[in-house]
Amino acid sequence: MSTVTGVITQVLERWPAPCGWLVEVEVFADGQYHHADIPALTERDAKAIRRGDEITIPENPEDGGDLLDEAPF
Repeated sequence: MSTVTGVITQVLERWPAPCGWLVEVEVFADGQYHHADIPALTERDAKAIRRGDEITIPENPEDGGDLLDEAPF
């Protein structure tokens, strides 16, 4: 599986999950915007994820990096 390194442009949502917390983010990587879910063990870890953080995400050719088809809410 190939990966790309990008920068978080927006933290969209944080929510508790059975195994900890999930943080949904928008990432700018390789010239495109992508959505990614980042797992966190605690609420404190989830709140530490911020815009401007650099992360590595799996490259997903199916999403095409196109966020225009998604609802804004």
